[in-house]
Amino acid sequence: MRRAVEIRARDRPVRGTAATGAARRAAMTPRGWAELLAIVAPPACLACREPLGRADDLVCGDCLRALPWLRRGCPHCGLPRHRRGGCPAADAAFDRAWSPMAYDGPARALVGALKFRAALPAAGLMAAQMTATLPSGLRDGVARELVAALKFRAALPVATLMAAHVAANLPADLRAVARAVTIAPP
Repeated sequence: MRRAVEIRARDRPVRGTAATGAARRAAMTPRGWAELLAIVAPPACLACREPLGRADDLVCGDCLRALPWLRRGCPHCGLPRHRRGGCPAADAAFDRAWSPMAYDGPARALVGALKFRAALPAAGLMAAQMTATLPSGLRDGVARELVAALKFRAALPVATLMAAHVAANLPADLRAVARAVTIAPP
């Protein structure tokens, strides 16, 4: 009988141990979970696949510095400069084009990571870059295109993911435009 009492006393949660351990695990921050996961699966840069210093980083410093930002370009085609023959979009059906970056180097690798390796966190990173540099004259058009992308979400899941991240980063008035449209289920 004495042994049974000892076992029961030992199984009771002692304050500061198992009883509060569950609460501590539930309160762990996303960064804490990322650091814990990094022990098992070390994080790698989405662009160059080199090891990262912090578990919650997505891209290494070298790739961030090497991103080919397009500061100013042709308002019609979005290219920084034209080759011989003038603007390639001179006869296009659209009035204006824009891109935050050239499709080269780490930017190309990020697109490839999203499309071919299903690196879904790349969508949030790319959407933040797009909305941070979006010209004011294109904001309304982007809201309309988000609605169009969301309508075709079954056919283009990556486009839908990008659209959702871009919508989340847009100003509140443009998010309301995207929310106001009723989208039929796929």
